[in-house]
Amino acid sequence: MSDQGISGIVSSILHRLGALASAHLGHVLAAMVVLLAGLGLAWLLRRAVRRILRRQPLEVDLLVSRLVYIAALVAVTFWALATAGVHIAAIATLLGTIGLALSLAVQSRAQDIVAGLYLLMERSLRVGDQVSLRGFSGRIESIGTRTVLIRTDDGMELLVPNTVIMSEIVVKTPEQKPAAAPANHTGAATPT
Repeated sequence: MSDQGISGIVSSILHRLGALASAHLGHVLAAMVVLLAGLGLAWLLRRAVRRILRRQPLEVDLLVSRLVYIAALVAVTFWALATAGVHIAAIATLLGTIGLALSLAVQSRAQDIVAGLYLLMERSLRVGDQVSLRGFSGRIESIGTRTVLIRTDDGMELLVPNTVIMSEIVVKTPEQKPAAAPANHTGAATPT
């Protein structure tokens, strides 16, 4: 093949690509507008969710608002790709397969997170509660989305997965309230 033949082929390919690019330029610009508007809407949605959940513990607020934001970004990305003319069926299938594999891989972590959200929202256990579990006794120091930190009576720290807390019997010792000060003859409490 001569140099003239190769340059002719390259010129033909470039000409076709230029025509294709100009035909799709409107779609690409529309996709950019959709993407920018979608990013703004996702941000507003995240703020609205945070406002709705402001009375919930911070861990719940942050986790739920992040999940909503990520879901909105994924939806906006697909919408922008479809607007640009990209056939998203194959991409969606691939992402679905990857999502299934990841969900199976992190199933126990996801169970811990769901149990943690339930613990944080139900508030059946609180920081400072005295509890007994699996032969250990101690005070709850923190409740997170994956684990509960218990400091035992002898100073050990136990990180207990939330699924264990939810699936086993946890004995919660009632809080010891200080005894009332004895009253003097006038009926007023005496200092101790």
